[in-house]
Amino acid sequence: MKVGLRSTSSLSVVFVGRPELELQTPSTCDWAKTHFVAVGTEWDPAIEAIKDIAAAVCIIFDPYSLTAAQLAQAPGLKVGVLTHIPSAEEVERLRSLISDRGFRWFTSPDRGPKEVQALPILQTLPPLVDAARLPKSPDWAARGHRILAPTVAPIVGLEELELVPSTNDPWAALKALKDSAVMLCAAGSRDLLRLLSLSLGHLVICEEELPLHWGFEVEEEYLLCARERWKEILAQLGNAPNSFRAIRIRAWQKARELFDASGAFRRLVHDALWLSAS
Repeated sequence: MKVGLRSTSSLSVVFVGRPELELQTPSTCDWAKTHFVAVGTEWDPAIEAIKDIAAAVCIIFDPYSLTAAQLAQAPGLKVGVLTHIPSAEEVERLRSLISDRGFRWFTSPDRGPKEVQALPILQTLPPLVDAARLPKSPDWAARGHRILAPTVAPIVGLEELELVPSTNDPWAALKALKDSAVMLCAAGSRDLLRLLSLSLGHLVICEEELPLHWGFEVEEEYLLCARERWKEILAQLGNAPNSFRAIRIRAWQKARELFDASGAFRRLVHDALWLSAS
């Protein structure tokens, strides 16, 4: 089915995915009317909901268990967003969903192996953050130091600091992160939570590099050092609270410009409609 470009005032876009993915979609934007439909254990209720919305574009996250019959009921141009690199078995499932009434495009978090590249990949798409749900501007005064780690186990030498465990609930994480200014990211921390910290204007200190395709530069927009040095850096901040403010500002600006859900999906939808109509 060919879907042409239309004016932004009449464009309707629906996002479909697990509830925790809502923070990665635009709640409000000036280029389309957007809706988020949560998917539970079954796809059928979500499919019924998006049929009623009758959107021009359906963006569906991780549609691995979706059937071709269910997908055919969804309106408009369909784009599948993959939040992890699929296995060979998952790639085959996705291939079965490509048709005139199925998916026209997919996105992938990075290029992935050749099996993934064989899919109609529109672009790579990292985790995103809906900037409209965040404070408009950070409070640049250094306040608390929180540790972002994949477990609840204290970090040796920093037991007095509050630990924010990695979680599948971004809303709980966002609530906790808003009251911090420095984030110490242990190896294995979830990508979305690290991106949230950058988007909130934190000083992000990691013991492993951020994904290179995100484009954040070490020493320019975040710090990379072993956890054995974390206590030393926190002491430096205690003596000179504004010593790393420039790093925080650069990282915050880049995160808001490149990883804001509204801007990223505007470009994605424009490209998908244009390429599908050509």
